[in-house]
Amino acid sequence: MGCRLTIKGQDGVITFGEKIISSANVEIDSPLNTKAKASMVDITLEVSGYLNPPNAEFNDSDTLKLIEWAQYPAEKWEEDLYRDVTVEVINNDKIFRKINLTKAFIVSYSETSSETNGVGSFSMLLRQRVDMLDDFNATSNLGLEGEN
Repeated sequence: MGCRLTIKGQDGVITFGEKIISSANVEIDSPLNTKAKASMVDITLEVSGYLNPPNAEFNDSDTLKLIEWAQYPAEKWEEDLYRDVTVEVINNDKIFRKINLTKAFIVSYSETSSETNGVGSFSMLLRQRVDMLDDFNATSNLGLEGEN
């Protein structure tokens, strides 16, 4: 099982393959103090990966683009701030789950380096823009022949 990450923005498309992405976690949650179903929820996607894994096609300028995106101030134009982000969870060479945040922004981005893990790893927390929650999409192709 593996994950692929695709980010579409005004500066093009960034793609990280299964050898780069080590984990992806989606969380949909209501405020902790809610006593009934909340009208406002957060849709958050956490993605982690390797900065320079062996035997993987990797372009370091792509992680630099993530750092630049994470630094954008709120005053920037919307097309700079919000990106279309898709995570595909792959099982037996088929897409098991596809998660799409159509208007995602980076809440936090970090890189970690150490002697034991080579060049290092990155992690980012993304969130769907609150007024675009209806555009969030999760699908599954498990069991559908020919889907990939």
